[in-house]
Amino acid sequence: MKIQLGSIYTNKTKKYLLPTLIKYGDIFEKKFTNLFKLAIGVGDICLIDMGIVIEHSIFILIDTKFSRATFKNIMTWMRSQEYYKFDYPFDDLHTGHLHMLVIKIPERYEGSSTEFKKSNYSKMYEFKDLNELFEGREKELNVFNKDPKLLITFVNKINKMFKTEVSSDGWEGEIELPLKDEEEYFNMKLFKI
Repeated sequence: MKIQLGSIYTNKTKKYLLPTLIKYGDIFEKKFTNLFKLAIGVGDICLIDMGIVIEHSIFILIDTKFSRATFKNIMTWMRSQEYYKFDYPFDDLHTGHLHMLVIKIPERYEGSSTEFKKSNYSKMYEFKDLNELFEGREKELNVFNKDPKLLITFVNKINKMFKTEVSSDGWEGEIELPLKDEEEYFNMKLFKI
């Protein structure tokens, strides 16, 4: 992940999995909106390396620099919610301002999380959930529904990337590239050889 202070990193977790959190209601949405988010992911490799595996959760990297009082109030509230997993400082304890919040994905969408990690985007959600979670987000809906127009564009992109001549006729795969761990997990750079 290329995290930059002042902007949110856009990856597949943010596009395809984060919207499940709207199921936690209006109060959650309002508080979540007031956090200055830098990146969203599905895990932290440092925790995994220590044997701490947290499934079906979203990791949210927050910059606390802009409003520490707002951050403290929201975190106090978050810690009392049933979907809160835990939180931890992400940089220097004394001088840092990055903080990680881990929120459980709604139980209904745990299977979505599993399919997401397999890059099976079209299998992530039931049809009835798509419009509710992704209303007005045409690009994401097209990926989930394997839109025929997007399919042609995607296959052309693959052909250009890999210098192949695959036909879109009979294409059965997804119409989005597979996940890259370094884009979806925090601290991957620490374990690159």
